[in-house]
Amino acid sequence: MKRWSFALSLFVLPALFAGCASTHPAATETKTPMAAPKAEAAAPQMETAGPPAQTAAENAVTLWNFESKTTDGWAGTGNWSEADTVNDDPNFVKQGKYSLKINAKGSSGWNQDIAVNEGPFAPGFGKFKTITMDVYVPKESIEGLQYAQIFLVISSSANSWFQVPQDIKEGWNSLQYNIEPNEVSDDVSQVYLVFNSDLAFGGPVYIDNVVGEY
Repeated sequence: MKRWSFALSLFVLPALFAGCASTHPAATETKTPMAAPKAEAAAPQMETAGPPAQTAAENAVTLWNFESKTTDGWAGTGNWSEADTVNDDPNFVKQGKYSLKINAKGSSGWNQDIAVNEGPFAPGFGKFKTITMDVYVPKESIEGLQYAQIFLVISSSANSWFQVPQDIKEGWNSLQYNIEPNEVSDDVSQVYLVFNSDLAFGGPVYIDNVVGEY
């Protein structure tokens, strides 16, 4: 009998000690999630300002050079509304990459509708003493004409129709228009390039590098 009691105690005592052990599960280690790295703010981009009137020399201002790849405000009117476009053929560019192409084909006599600019104009426009421009005339455009001219016409309160003529010939022309004192004021409303010829032009004329000089 003692043998059985001793055996029973060997079986029960380990069970009792096992029951006294904690029944709570081991705490699970909680990892604090790492915060996502903050994205660095991108550096603000600098705004690109529109090009101001360019200074060609100390006493000169580039009025129109067409490097904006636009006609810089020049346009035809009426039947000539599509005459003015931008040219990128380097053969007809004096400086830079672009020039103004005026399709004068069919224009004869006095044509003030082929190229008109209504501004805005450079400050101090009325103070210019001369306005110069480079003009290229292809042979086929002027062939057979006895005379061909481009008038610069400036409209302001000082004179609503101040005009200066210059003859043009085949190839490159360096035209200079002298502005008479008190004939042009700063409140310019329109500028015209008037074509004048005895017969019809046979093709385009190219304008580049228009500069006002004080």
